Amino acid sequence: MLPGEKFDSEIWDAAQSILGLTMSEQSWKQACLTPRLGGLGLRKVVDHAEIAFSASWWDTCGEDWSERKDVPWKTTQKQGSFEKDKEIMKSLVQQAASQRERQRLGRLQRAFGRMDLCCSLYSRRE
Repeated sequence: MLPGEKFDSEIWDAAQSILGLTMSEQSWKQACLTPRLGGLGLRKVVDHAEIAFSASWWDTCGEDWSERKDVPWKTTQKQGSFEKDKEIMKSLVQQAASQRERQRLGRLQRAFGRMDLCCSLYSRRE
């Protein structure tokens, strides 16, 4: 087991202990999504470490560094992680055991997306 996988496993165990329930692999994947997509925001290192490194590297590029081919994404941490979470949500919908589960996941995305929009509009008014 890689260090990132071990850390993610420990976070999974801690989340289950705190919530007092056992999460399936599918439930854990959903819990790791951003709240904007219906998750709890528990980021998995194995999913987001490369995005974080890439965002950090590109953010410091103004320091006259030569371009690296092994740093794939030229994006912010927030945008990169959100795109990754959308990919994960898409796979959750595709792997859903039933049509009802696919519908539930779709409603979560729409509901939290609207809530996020309302909150951002409200914060702009202040």
